[in-house]
Amino acid sequence: MKRRWLVMTSGSLFFKLQREDLKRRVWAIALLLLAFFFAMPVNLALNMENAENTHYFRHNNYEPFIQDGSMPQQQYQERLQALKTMLVEDQAGFGNGLLIFLMLTAAVVIGVSSFSYLHNKKKVDFYHSIPVRRELLFGVQFADGILITGAAFLINACLLAGVSRAYGVPVSSIMGCISRSFGLNMLYYCLNYVVVTVAMMMTGNMIVGLLGTGVFFFFMPGLMLLLMGYCETFFITTPHSAWSSDGSLLLWGMKYLSPFSAYIMAVSQEFQKGEGYTLALINTVFVFCALTVLSLELYRKRPSEAAGKAMAFKRSMAPIRIILVLGAGLAGGMFFWALQSSLKWGLFGMIAAVVLSHCIIEIIYHFDFKKLFSHWIQLSVCLAAGVLFFLSFRYDWYGYDSYMPGKEDIASVSVDIGEDSDWVWGNPAVQEGQRGSLSFEYPVRYKRLEQEMRVTDVDTALILAEEGRRYVLEDREYRLGKEREENYAEGEAALLDPDSASSVSVIGGADGPTSVFVAGKLSEKYYTQMTITYQMKNGRSVSRSYYFYLSEVMDAYRKLYENEEYKNGLYYILNETPEKYALARYEEGTFSSMVQDGADLGRLFDAYKKDLAALTLDQRIEESPAGSLNFVSREVYDYVNQRKEALLSYYGSRKSHSDAAVEYMLDNTQSWPVYPSFTNTIEVLKSLGIELGSSFRAEHVKRIEVNVWNSRYNGEGNGTLMFDGEEEIRLLMEHMVESEMWQLDGFKDALPVSNVEIFMDDGSTMQGVLVADNMTPEVLQLFAGISFE
Repeated sequence: MKRRWLVMTSGSLFFKLQREDLKRRVWAIALLLLAFFFAMPVNLALNMENAENTHYFRHNNYEPFIQDGSMPQQQYQERLQALKTMLVEDQAGFGNGLLIFLMLTAAVVIGVSSFSYLHNKKKVDFYHSIPVRRELLFGVQFADGILITGAAFLINACLLAGVSRAYGVPVSSIMGCISRSFGLNMLYYCLNYVVVTVAMMMTGNMIVGLLGTGVFFFFMPGLMLLLMGYCETFFITTPHSAWSSDGSLLLWGMKYLSPFSAYIMAVSQEFQKGEGYTLALINTVFVFCALTVLSLELYRKRPSEAAGKAMAFKRSMAPIRIILVLGAGLAGGMFFWALQSSLKWGLFGMIAAVVLSHCIIEIIYHFDFKKLFSHWIQLSVCLAAGVLFFLSFRYDWYGYDSYMPGKEDIASVSVDIGEDSDWVWGNPAVQEGQRGSLSFEYPVRYKRLEQEMRVTDVDTALILAEEGRRYVLEDREYRLGKEREENYAEGEAALLDPDSASSVSVIGGADGPTSVFVAGKLSEKYYTQMTITYQMKNGRSVSRSYYFYLSEVMDAYRKLYENEEYKNGLYYILNETPEKYALARYEEGTFSSMVQDGADLGRLFDAYKKDLAALTLDQRIEESPAGSLNFVSREVYDYVNQRKEALLSYYGSRKSHSDAAVEYMLDNTQSWPVYPSFTNTIEVLKSLGIELGSSFRAEHVKRIEVNVWNSRYNGEGNGTLMFDGEEEIRLLMEHMVESEMWQLDGFKDALPVSNVEIFMDDGSTMQGVLVADNMTPEVLQLFAGISFE
């Protein structure tokens, strides 16, 4: 009986204290009610009015929604209702930016006000003199901080539902959205609120408490971002921004080691999909509970005399100072490295930031300028640690760039060579956005190759990897800036040296356009990027990215390119069947032709696969594509045909529905090169009445305009050379490749001219590229005064 009476007394006391606390914080209640009132019901009413005035343009795929008689009235009303519901869900749903801002602001304001008395000695003495256990006092203050915000949100959510009903949206259709928004926003409010509470417990001054809140919110994301910067700057073989891509531990830390970033991540579209979302919510609840217990424990152990001091717990001062000082040192080192790419400036930035941040923190801790160097040993340790850390990245003491696994540990590899894969986008998949907008999603090239390519000829791949590693290690000092300044100074001096004028040539004279070019070096060939991923026998995957000249390892490269496993992984079309496709287009210059018949399409597809599988490296080097083929999948074909109306609006009234659909499809599908040696493909095209090379010929060209331009001289002397003589056109066309075909090649160097425009007899134009390989004296004579070798 006595125990029951004590419980009832404690419960009554809790609610009595709670009522008193709420009276004390009427200002906070009024402030939040007012803020949420304007952010929710008033904001919804304004947006509903704006939407009606703009005919729901933004919510209707950026097209005005007007009843013009083309839509039955019932269908019009249903669509109008859907648009209004969509608008309400945007305003009330989880992810609304204004609500996020309010919840974060409320977490800070309410968190600080709940325990602000801890920073005032008189108030602390008063509260702790009350014959009430500290746990009960903490519970009242903490619970009221959640109750105030939750009540303000809930009241205005009800008002929002009323506004929604007034504009014709039933409450039942948005109740789920509002409930979800309330639950999730309050969950992440609580997470941020409890972190503010921890900051207030650890400090004895309100300003320092606010600074501590900023540290808890932003320090860890900033530190992770800095570490990403160090890794991606100094580890130059990092593939595809691996340190900042999905799966990176640093990116995970930036997302989830702060309540602020965790909240932002929770509202991102990607995060709200799949099982990971539910797991993250469970983790958030767990972290909130753990931090609440921590906050209570800090409150229980917090000494009353801590009020007015910077930090409530002396033991926490040194660890916090060291962590913050080292973080500031990292930022200072990277800042000055970004300015100069110089070791001395990087170390200067590191040392300056360490000293300054240490002194500032000492002033904050002690409120005394005389205490700047009161912990000089810790400062010395931080300086030494910061310098060693910077040097470890600058000189790669971790061996990241020099890493090469043993052959016996590798099961297979995937190799992504830019010369081969830059133009292979991948097969697009049709995606429909939240509001029905059409989009195509392409697989990420390197991810596709990592998943689909398995080359077991490890020896050949390692020859290329070893050359890449050798080149990177030799080039490392230049790329990290040690020699860059010296080389730049030498280049500028050479330009100003009269004795070097023989290397500069001029086109034209006083009466015509001029352009200056510096002679280029064409001896080293096929500079490319290669990313190699090792699939290890222990199940791990390790990737490295290199830049080097393929000409140094042509035998190994040739062997790799003609490897069936490599080619099947590179050209995904080799693994597919014609049944997947509904349409093909052959394009050459301004000529194009469609192949849609099932039998003809199948013959063309099989012939192209046979030729592509047999394509050798020597053929690619010696030949240039004469045309290209696009194969449109049935998925893309069927979907786009369902969207002809929207496509017609996109392309304009000059085109028919069918033309617009076809053009849109072909603009978004992979182009495949057709080489002159593709005999099987050419034979099928001939049977369909298509002659390879019939369009891109000199006899169809009226004139060629070559725009000469030199960026080193800031564009001074720009000019256009026009060639309209029959012999000039013939010579140029023999060394010309259509721009789109050149992009499908990769092995032909272009002359350093900014633009080549070809004017055809029929009035059409196309872009061309002058190929530097095997340039004849007759063609060079057309550009007398410009040095290309």
